[in-house]
Amino acid sequence: MVIDSFSGSLGELPKGRRTLVYALAVLADDPRVSTFERGVGWLEALLYELQFNKLVIEDKAEPYPWHRFNLTDAGRQMLAGGNTPNVELSGPQRPAQEHENGTK
Repeated sequence: MVIDSFSGSLGELPKGRRTLVYALAVLADDPRVSTFERGVGWLEALLYELQFNKLVIEDKAEPYPWHRFNLTDAGRQMLAGGNTPNVELSGPQRPAQEHENGTK
């Protein structure tokens, strides 16, 4: 019998470990995040910070219901050094997104 789960390890990261370095360690081992986990404030903020800082890149070829986040060279370097401000994220802290027409 095979039991499949639609949850990835990053979505199950305990509250005290929701930092960039812990997230990189989790994604290095299990790069998939389920669509069904997305939308939670802390997870979206963490994924935003990882992508904004060019520590991970989303592989758009990953089939539904998954999102794959691969570590970049910078992400692997940060993980190897473990040097990052480990500030816990409490929710979305994204800057205003620019629309395609250039407005905010």
